Amino acid sequence: MDFVIVCFSILSLSLTNINIPFIKVLRLLRVLRPLRVISRNESLKIAVISLINAIPQVVNAIIIALIFFLLFAIFSTIQFKGKLSYCETS
Repeated sequence: MDFVIVCFSILSLSLTNINIPFIKVLRLLRVLRPLRVISRNESLKIAVISLINAIPQVVNAIIIALIFFLLFAIFSTIQFKGKLSYCETS
């Protein structure tokens, strides 16, 4: 993994003057560098795995929050019925 990241970084740095869209993709692969730190540090690996495992519960909480927002939006639309928008003519 480290070898691949270093090779892509060298390749993208050597081809900076050429405007090829593929080179931009190679530059984006530099994002993989922090994965080396995660793979070497065991406690950080456990933390990242637990965050990944918590994603479904977070998505459920977001869905519930969005349902509440929708309910309150519908309720306020029905309750106010355009009373907050008015036109002043001079």
